[in-house]
Amino acid sequence: MSGCATITTLASISVERVQAILRLQAVPTLNRRVVIATLFFTWVFSALNSEPLSLFFTVIEVDFPEQKHVHICTLRWPDTTAEIVWNVAFTALCFLLPGFIIVVSYSKILQIAKRCRLGLRDRQPAMSLIETPLSTMCPARI
Repeated sequence: MSGCATITTLASISVERVQAILRLQAVPTLNRRVVIATLFFTWVFSALNSEPLSLFFTVIEVDFPEQKHVHICTLRWPDTTAEIVWNVAFTALCFLLPGFIIVVSYSKILQIAKRCRLGLRDRQPAMSLIETPLSTMCPARI
């Protein structure tokens, strides 16, 4: 569950960073209510995705030649189809989707940074960076 929560949190942070850059704000863009809702969603989402693991774990006895009986906690699915569906859904929801969100967010940030760098290079040398408003140097929308 914590692995899913970690990558979902990283995806949320990347979205917040893009929003802050697009709005050209130096302060955090999220208020307390949005932060609490995001944290709640992250942990509930992760818990629900991990729920099948808690339902299908069981303890079995395994016989080894050197030992009598060893108890092992293992995952035992009712059928193979359910296991495959859960594995695909878990991978897509907990790793591929947040990973895609992170890649898209930071690609957008890199596009904005490139546009800002090109805009600064084309500026007249007479105007200093201190006098130039940020919104005129780096257009927010791409």
